[in-house]
Amino acid sequence: MITLMLGKLCGVLGKGGVVLGRGDYTIERVASPISPTMSQSHEVAKRSRVLSTPLVWLSQSSSQTTQRKFWNIGMRIGKGRRTCLTFVESVIYRELIYMLITTRDLDLGLQECSLDLTELYPETKRRHIFEEKWRNFFASGPEHGSLFRRSGNLLIYRTESLVPIKVDSRPPVVLLFGNPASQSVQAGMCFAFEGLQKEHRIWGAFRRSGLLKFHANDSVDVPAPDRNRNRKRSFFDLQYDSDFRFAIAMFFSVPSPASIQRWAGVAGLNALFGTTALSKIASSERERVDALISAYIGDNRGGVIVFQRDAYEGIRSSDTTPYSIKGARNGLLQGKCEVKHDVPLAGMPPTRFAHGQRFSEHLVRCCDRFKTEFAHLALN
Repeated sequence: MITLMLGKLCGVLGKGGVVLGRGDYTIERVASPISPTMSQSHEVAKRSRVLSTPLVWLSQSSSQTTQRKFWNIGMRIGKGRRTCLTFVESVIYRELIYMLITTRDLDLGLQECSLDLTELYPETKRRHIFEEKWRNFFASGPEHGSLFRRSGNLLIYRTESLVPIKVDSRPPVVLLFGNPASQSVQAGMCFAFEGLQKEHRIWGAFRRSGLLKFHANDSVDVPAPDRNRNRKRSFFDLQYDSDFRFAIAMFFSVPSPASIQRWAGVAGLNALFGTTALSKIASSERERVDALISAYIGDNRGGVIVFQRDAYEGIRSSDTTPYSIKGARNGLLQGKCEVKHDVPLAGMPPTRFAHGQRFSEHLVRCCDRFKTEFAHLALN
């Protein structure tokens, strides 16, 4: 039995962290993509079965609450099997622990998350309000029976993100959206369909703009399950026409039904969890997304295109234009990412506008801007 004595080690970490040895374990300071403008108490740990040496990163401002949280993590995951905690910038991960939310891979592009409701709702009254709304939310989608389950104080759910491990010479670009649709998670592919199994409008916008065009077996006449399977395989194999290579990520991992207005999109999550709780979730999700951007883009010339208000506000730098729907529809949202100030950021309108020509024209301008910036960086 292996127990990581994290709590006792927190007190000896000095400014910026130190390297310590304890038997078979090592506590080591590693590079952190967390912005200094964010709360430094949002320490992040990654648990990986790929690595053999346990590592953990803690900031110099670790609060007692954070120390207890790491102690609990260490006690919980250290039992019965050889595991490790780490914060290594890599997209090859098995389980990530980001404050409220624990995430692990299930299958290609699919993950399972656990949300700690006790941490989210320390007050009984607010927890009771959530439970009342949860029953209606759960009943709103036929997929929810297989996507969500409860285990004590944990809300466990499946989610999606497409982050290929393959690389090529093309600059990496992250396409960041608000949250996944329940029907897409169930189908196993982002933007699987809309309405009665019709192609989701975002893929048409990608084609029209030239941002991303899949190769063979991608006709809209192909049945949706086959089309999704073909696209997913092509996406992970980088088999598409584009000047860039892509990852598709969601800012909020919790899925919601696209066709039920009360619960649709991020607004639906706000209706379910409440503004205060969703803000806590956003802080946790921000760490995951920042780490993904840092890992996927790395030291390459890369960019991020965002299609939702909260996602844009969550990752933009302090000197980047704030979000407005007018700015998004007029192509005025341009700036940098907070986690990597050399990474260009572009804000697009929500996907509900993706059927229009104007949306495609904005995507073309995003591509042209990125190509110009990447060429400039290459010269420097």
